[in-house]
Amino acid sequence: MRLQHALTLLTALLLTPSSAMCAEKPSIPLAEICNGSLDEFPARPDTEGVHVGAHHGGVIFAEGKYWWYGQCLSPKAVADMGSATERGVAMYSSSDLIKWRNEGIVLSCRNEGELKGPLRFARSKIVFNPRARKYVLWCHYVRFPGAHGVEEGTADAGVAVCDAINGQYQWCGIQRPLGPNMTVKDCTLFQDEDAKAYFIFDTYPKDRSLRRRLYMAELSDDYRSCRQVRPLEGLEAREAPAMFKHNGYYFLITSGVSGWKPNPARVHRAKAVFGPYTDLGDFCRGDDTGATFNSQPTFVFEIRHKPGTFVYMGDRWNLRNMAGSSHIWLPLKFTSPDNFEMHYLKRWDISSWRGLD
Repeated sequence: MRLQHALTLLTALLLTPSSAMCAEKPSIPLAEICNGSLDEFPARPDTEGVHVGAHHGGVIFAEGKYWWYGQCLSPKAVADMGSATERGVAMYSSSDLIKWRNEGIVLSCRNEGELKGPLRFARSKIVFNPRARKYVLWCHYVRFPGAHGVEEGTADAGVAVCDAINGQYQWCGIQRPLGPNMTVKDCTLFQDEDAKAYFIFDTYPKDRSLRRRLYMAELSDDYRSCRQVRPLEGLEAREAPAMFKHNGYYFLITSGVSGWKPNPARVHRAKAVFGPYTDLGDFCRGDDTGATFNSQPTFVFEIRHKPGTFVYMGDRWNLRNMAGSSHIWLPLKFTSPDNFEMHYLKRWDISSWRGLD
């Protein structure tokens, strides 16, 4: 009987999906990040055991905690508008980057007007304005029903503000930094050490007479509008921007333009925020997929209690169920003061910065 019982347990373990083992294995350290194999979609459970629904968003440290936010995608295939949201922008909080508490929806869809859902608050990013004492959110906005286009309301920048990081954000409306004929697609925010903030966005004209390229805009004092907009030379046909600063250098990670299909990300480096930027190429090492380990960049954040340690955040799109898309977090390894690389880890300990496989 003992032998039969042992064989039954062994069989059950062998038949358990690796993504489930990643989430439930009793010996997993408390600080484990699980990315799974390159072709898997492992869940990232919150404190209630539900997959974190905060896609192509970011992480901000505020009020003594980490806050993870992003668009709550629909549980539909991408062909059925799964990339839109019927709920809004979700927020989660954590003190250790592992146990994430669902704080609810902070920017909600409504039944009418510009916020009528489903729509897109794509690539939402939040920064804190120390002068105004407000949190400011920018996003790539696409009105109901969430179908991309070029006309007003289908490819714009959306802005919202709030007094508290996890409060209800007040919608401020939409805008196009380069005027009504220039769209706003993928975007991000970056806040420098001097508290100046910048909106980086992918754009092309409504008539598509010019090639897609990235622009950067310095934000106004209240962070609600743009006052200086410049093209980023050498960053044509790039999207999914993620920007951070280290050792006095600005690093801008982007993906190529291939729809929902992953492609090789690249990093550009500059000594000044507006450039010129130098193309350092693909920073992934040992990437047999040739597609950023089957992910698309969304954000890079620094660990608060470990200055100089940065985490890449990416989305692994599940085109059959967009709400089930996975969150890929990987450490960036600096090989010199002005360059870094990234290796894939199925499992790693964010507290010790080491792999677990």
